[in-house]
Amino acid sequence: MKKAITILLALGAALALALGAAGCSDEAGASETSKAKQTTTTSTSDATEVTSEVESDTVATYSDALTLAYDENDLDATWNESTASFITLADGSIRFDGSSAGAEAGDKKVTIKEAGTYVVSGEMSDGQIVVDVEEMGLVKLVLNGVDITCAESAPIYIKSAEKVVLVLVDGTDNSVTDGDVYVLDDAESDEPNAAIFSKANLTINGTGSLVVTANYNDGITSNDDLKIVSGDI
Repeated sequence: MKKAITILLALGAALALALGAAGCSDEAGASETSKAKQTTTTSTSDATEVTSEVESDTVATYSDALTLAYDENDLDATWNESTASFITLADGSIRFDGSSAGAEAGDKKVTIKEAGTYVVSGEMSDGQIVVDVEEMGLVKLVLNGVDITCAESAPIYIKSAEKVVLVLVDGTDNSVTDGDVYVLDDAESDEPNAAIFSKANLTINGTGSLVVTANYNDGITSNDDLKIVSGDI
């Protein structure tokens, strides 16, 4: 009988040691898991404890910082008045002054066909400025107090160009507003689809202000580079 009791006691001790070892293993595992989880305990009105586990957020890291390079045209908000073309907008009329051979007007639309500097001012309740330049070169579009609304398309549509710099003249207020329904030349492309839309490299600089009211989709979009260097936009 004493031998039987001794064997039972030995088995009990071994079982206790096994359970104890398993318990330590579980605690260690819980400690490792807690590094990736946050446990929150709250008490309700009937003193019932509610425990919830929330997975910690994953933070992505990048080896290289994103950089943006500016060239001299991006940073240049000046223009030469002696060689610039001046476009004055008014409901029912569009006036050209200076060297304006590179632009044409028709049906409340100004189309810029050549590289150069174009200084635009005035107001048009249903008009559009289109840049459609096939040659290489810079188009500098200077907004010198402009208020353009276009109900069925982008008020400023850069259809083709190597690069366009939109200059906001110091001390001026400029505004561009589109409608909520566009009439598109190619419905499958859904372009243009922003109040200021560009298929070319577009830079905005200067110290004036620009208010863009987008009713159809985006305010400013470029299919190529878009750099906003300065301005109150």
